Amino acid sequence: IMAVTLTSTGITFSDGSTQNSAATGGVYGAQTFNTSGTWSHAGSGSPSNVVVSLVGGGGGATNRTSNYSNNAFAKGGIGGFAVNAPVATSGNKTVTVGAQGNNSYSAANAGGASNFGGSVQANGGGGGSYHYESENWVNTAGSSGNVTGGSLAAQGSNNAPKGRGGNTYGSDGLPGAVVVVW
Repeated sequence: IMAVTLTSTGITFSDGSTQNSAATGGVYGAQTFNTSGTWSHAGSGSPSNVVVSLVGGGGGATNRTSNYSNNAFAKGGIGGFAVNAPVATSGNKTVTVGAQGNNSYSAANAGGASNFGGSVQANGGGGGSYHYESENWVNTAGSSGNVTGGSLAAQGSNNAPKGRGGNTYGSDGLPGAVVVVW
């Protein structure tokens, strides 16, 4: 059996080695932002690196159908989505959470961008549109949002609880979110 002794400054192991500071690695904390705000970790002991996952807001759908497209409506695009993007940080960071794109008769709104401190951003999905093209009125689905600054980006999902585009007639997209882990 290895004897471990607690001292006033740390731990002494049976082989005589000591540990006088906290172990490094592992997760120390996590914070989810469903609304914009500030990640507050300035000062002594603040982490120098974090991992950020974020999704932009989903675009809205149209609420007008087209006689030329079998009465189909235009779905909103999916918000861009970054997973576990490493970000070097010092001090407090502004966090922006992308708003949902609202539905519209002919040109639905795009979703808003989600951003962590200007380092990584997931852009919102495009809004669906009903427009005149090649002598016909057509519905065009919104484009998917992209990611800037994130080295590990992935496409979002229209089944996700955040950032989903409006996927039923006249529906709004869903707002984005930001998760910070340190």
